[in-house]
Amino acid sequence: MRPPNTAVLQAYCHSVHIVHSVHIVHSVHIVHIVHIMTTAIPCSTCAPRAPFPARDISTLLARHNRLWGERWQCWCESVQPPWWGRGLVISPDLRGRYESYLPVREYLASITRLAEVFLPDASWLPIVLHNTGGCGCLPASPPYASIADYWATLPDGLAGKLCLTADELLPLFCALADPPRYGTTTGRYPEQLAELDELFRHWPPHTPLHLLDIGSGVGLNTLEIATHAATLAPQAALAVTGVSAERLEVWMASARRLPHDPQREKKLRDFSCDLPVAFVYGRAEDFFLPGRFDIAICNGLAGGRFLHQPAHIAAFLDRCAKALHTNGRLFLANRFHDGHRDQLDALVAIARDNGWTCHGSPHTLRLQPPATAR
Repeated sequence: MRPPNTAVLQAYCHSVHIVHSVHIVHSVHIVHIVHIMTTAIPCSTCAPRAPFPARDISTLLARHNRLWGERWQCWCESVQPPWWGRGLVISPDLRGRYESYLPVREYLASITRLAEVFLPDASWLPIVLHNTGGCGCLPASPPYASIADYWATLPDGLAGKLCLTADELLPLFCALADPPRYGTTTGRYPEQLAELDELFRHWPPHTPLHLLDIGSGVGLNTLEIATHAATLAPQAALAVTGVSAERLEVWMASARRLPHDPQREKKLRDFSCDLPVAFVYGRAEDFFLPGRFDIAICNGLAGGRFLHQPAHIAAFLDRCAKALHTNGRLFLANRFHDGHRDQLDALVAIARDNGWTCHGSPHTLRLQPPATAR
């Protein structure tokens, strides 16, 4: 793998030095806390700073493990197995039993308290933990119906666990920020990629080619598109920006690390470090970035679960229009099931009502904004 492109990464990276110290947090747990300190080492080996843990977590983690270890023991003594396993059908009766002994609202509140200490600040909390009562209050409406439904969203190494080691906290919080069901990987939108390839092949040499990926996740699709652009338009002045509303996703994409998913991490690391790509924090409906972009991409987001309200769609399109150059284009792709068709049709209707030109199918759209938006 070649050294990273310093012009892109210097503004976003700090080199790191890792020192381990051992803390005994429970009579049955010996865990390692990883301290990250900035050092001045060559930029060719720099990586985005990993500020975890932000504060000492040992006392709070011991308290969490003691409480939930006792509850798990009570559960095992009171409820006959099977208790939980991947693919186990959770009947209403079993779900009710889980809630009686292992209430998911209380567990999420405890996990959120850990995250508030482990992560740099509240803005780093995975969105699924927002409003989960980390400061002692219980969430009004938990995102999972039971602890079993919560486990079902986690990778195998974390699913089925209540007590945690310090080394498992970063993978857990990353898994909550980047759940497997989102399917963020390469090769998901071949029709869109073929359209982009055609543009890249005919891009004028020695001119800027600025790409924006909104909702970039952990960066796999962003890096895939950047690789195609760098290959097919080698003489263009390429610069690519990925935007995510999850700060942990920004860190994962920038660091090329997926602590919860080694297989996809390998895919991330397979991309060239010379690609001029930067990842930043921002929400689709109110992001702001300096400069203008020639092409914006937003895949698996607009018209789906997290971006479908008419006001949010209108705000998203307004931000895109302001971010694009004259004659810029917005590409939208998704793999939503048919239940989202009305939302996708509404998105197109809102775009046309606001002067956008729309082409393509509901699952692969190409939009050009009105000139009056600038």
